[in-house]
Amino acid sequence: MTRLSCTGLARGIMARLVSPRVLLGLALMAASLVPHRAMALEECKCEDLGAIQTELAIALLLKQRFENQARTLIEKYGQNPKGSDYEQAFRDYNAFQDGKGEGSAAHGLREGKPGEPDRVPYVPRGARERLAYEDNPRSGKGIPAGRKWVNDISVVDLDERRTIETRWKKAGKDLCAPDDPAKMEQSLRAGAKCAGIARAFAVHEASHADTCRQMGFYAFWERPAHQLAADEARAYTAQAEALGAEIQRVMGQKRTKVRRGPSGACPECYLEVQATCIKSYEVSGKVQAIELTGRICDIERAFTLRSVGMSKVNFQMTPWDGGTRGAYTYQGTGGGARFVGDGRYTIAIGENEGKITLFSDGEAHVVGKKVKDTGMGTFKLTPLQDACE
Repeated sequence: MTRLSCTGLARGIMARLVSPRVLLGLALMAASLVPHRAMALEECKCEDLGAIQTELAIALLLKQRFENQARTLIEKYGQNPKGSDYEQAFRDYNAFQDGKGEGSAAHGLREGKPGEPDRVPYVPRGARERLAYEDNPRSGKGIPAGRKWVNDISVVDLDERRTIETRWKKAGKDLCAPDDPAKMEQSLRAGAKCAGIARAFAVHEASHADTCRQMGFYAFWERPAHQLAADEARAYTAQAEALGAEIQRVMGQKRTKVRRGPSGACPECYLEVQATCIKSYEVSGKVQAIELTGRICDIERAFTLRSVGMSKVNFQMTPWDGGTRGAYTYQGTGGGARFVGDGRYTIAIGENEGKITLFSDGEAHVVGKKVKDTGMGTFKLTPLQDACE
């Protein structure tokens, strides 16, 4: 899915042209559109590898696009744009981030399904505190702009800003923490196929918060457009690393049979991983009057079926062709007869169960006489909840 992260939903030029109330209102309104979904997600398993790799490919692509955008903005407007250059840089950045056509961040990426958020807004707590102050400067609530007048020009008051940030930090209040953690988490989980993917999204947003803490809230919130783009690239790098680690974790699960591993430890290397998901089954059925049971821990590995009751018969099953068919031998005694023979079998796997069909070609010795056995048996496969050894 297209899952773009953004620091708020309106920044830069809008921050200079509209009031803080409108600015923060747009961001919080967009966040509130995220559907209320169940917070519980299952841990990622073998069957989710494809979904994790898709998210990894998207994260790596967006990382590259935001890196390119940061370079483009620096080349056009410089490291520290002022005035109209500052504003035009944000116009360019907003067009890149919000657009869907060629040259935009989301170009070529499929849109989310209905109910999935296309964007995860990171709105730091400081944004709400700025709004609270602008709403009523005399109330003592919130934080001021941290600016002063010098020769009739409003300039940044670094001392006041440092004092404010230090005071809030000492009070145990983080201006860079998400303004509404519950809604952000809900947004991160909406559309995530499993918990590991949601955690990788959370790593992305945590990267923004870390950048905010390193820079200080004021500097973070007023930084030029190319720094926003570079911050997104760093966040997608962290997200990609988390997704690679999740693929590595799933590769280590019992049910994951790795056909091809990564060529290195780099995030993009995990796009090379190819694996088969092992399904284990309980087997039950009859060959003529003999009831047999057993377990298949992996249809590509040999397994044994054993008789139940007075008969003592074992079937040794040897798979071919990825386990979809194979050969078997059997021997044993029961009901005064001795059995020996071989044959072939096929396995058909459905979504919830499967079936083994045996084709016999053996003989039974009954009171010294040989009796040709050309029977056929059918066995039911019931999936086990956990993989067996």
